[in-house]
Amino acid sequence: LKGMEEKLEVEEKLESVKILVSGNATGKVVQLFEKVATLNKSKAGPFHFLIVLGIDDLSEIAALKIRAPIPVHFISKDPEDFSSEDNIFRIGTGIQVISSATVAFCSDEDDPDMFNDKLQRWQKNHPEGIDILLTESWPLSMTTHLKDVPSDLPEGSATSALAAHRSRPRYHLAGKENIYYERLPYANSDRRITRFLGIAHAFNNEKQKSLYAMNLKLDGGKEASNTVSTESPYIGGDVKNVKKQKVTEDRFAAIAPQKGSGYNRWGLAESTISQVEKEHDVEKYRPQTRKRRGRGNEKSGGACWFCLENPNLEQHLITSVGDHVYTALAKGGLVPNHSLIVAVEHHGSVSEMSPDGKKEINFYKSALDNCFSQIGEKIIYFESNLPNLRTQHLHIQVVPLKEKLAGKAMKAFEEEASRRKMKFQKFEKPMKQLPCPFYFSVELPEGILFFEIDTEDSFPVDFGRQVLAYLMNEPERAGWRECVVSEAKETEIAGNFKKLFAPFDPLKQKQ
Repeated sequence: LKGMEEKLEVEEKLESVKILVSGNATGKVVQLFEKVATLNKSKAGPFHFLIVLGIDDLSEIAALKIRAPIPVHFISKDPEDFSSEDNIFRIGTGIQVISSATVAFCSDEDDPDMFNDKLQRWQKNHPEGIDILLTESWPLSMTTHLKDVPSDLPEGSATSALAAHRSRPRYHLAGKENIYYERLPYANSDRRITRFLGIAHAFNNEKQKSLYAMNLKLDGGKEASNTVSTESPYIGGDVKNVKKQKVTEDRFAAIAPQKGSGYNRWGLAESTISQVEKEHDVEKYRPQTRKRRGRGNEKSGGACWFCLENPNLEQHLITSVGDHVYTALAKGGLVPNHSLIVAVEHHGSVSEMSPDGKKEINFYKSALDNCFSQIGEKIIYFESNLPNLRTQHLHIQVVPLKEKLAGKAMKAFEEEASRRKMKFQKFEKPMKQLPCPFYFSVELPEGILFFEIDTEDSFPVDFGRQVLAYLMNEPERAGWRECVVSEAKETEIAGNFKKLFAPFDPLKQKQ
């Protein structure tokens, strides 16, 4: 019997879980379950469970005549429980493990100190931390350190902000406000990365995104060093000093970034700013002092993710090395042969490349086009140079898709840009001279879409990947980190790519 128990425990420890998150069900639980059942059978599924960020009337569940298509966990302050026979479970205040994922919930009415006590007891025995934090309201001061913030975002709740600041979750999800919004990731005081998402209500009239899919790696929140992020929007004081006090919006100022005397624009106390600059090299990503990078990687501190001299560079991903650029498999590729064309030297954009360097990029593009056309695929190239990045090393994304699907990409980018009110220009062929320093450019079979980005804009870092993931009907692949495979698998894919590309490789042609 003991052996059976040990075997069961091993089987229950998952390496990753696929989770679907819905905004408030708004009286449409049956329709939501029907939609989830369809998604679960699609390429996006199957999912381990569904999280619902609120159900207005719990009698809806009691009156259901159908069984939930997958395990459903919904947030609720109501103490009423539900039988596992219904496949529906309540997430109450506190922390629980769902399919190996650690999920915490703090409602608007919860005493944040009681929540913190529960959190501290949990963290003593679980140093890997919280995977997902659920709150009703958005957190107060969430938009600190961001540029070009939409004017209609809610102010947020101090209780939610304190819960996020203390728990340092990998994901923070809130659904009370009927708005979809994905914040740029931020780094907590321990450098753990948090992603905040506001999820709109199910079947909302504005057709905002109300379902979010994630493939959560259960690795304790390890994050790649090149993750683009801001500082935490909540840093600025010691939370312990406000323990055992009633939370008010004024009291939240103890941890929220302040303006004026005593604090800098990053929300950090002036008395500690020199230490923060030393540890995190703040000057590297301060917009008002940021300088364009030229040759070399002196601005990256020698630890640039893409520089060949970096001792931590993953050499097994490299597939070809030219004089000015090299190609490599993309980490966590959108498709198996998703690759990168990377500048050998530490240049920030194509405009910084020499004429010979630009020629070599075109040689590689032509070779890649010929290579994949023989197997019925067309390549989508996209590249960006964004003002909100800490470091920038030129790398062009190379995503081969089946010709029929690639033919739909132009429309997909145009529609998504229109939905987000982004302005762009269309060109039939590449420009000889870029019209601006900051941009996003996507090269498609039918032409080029060019997005000019102002220094005050906050352009979504994963925009190109997000559009293609939804075009492929695999939205869970929008995040590269969710698609990472083992080094052995990466080596195998790289080997297959080299064999396929060898007859076209410009490097081989020179030999």
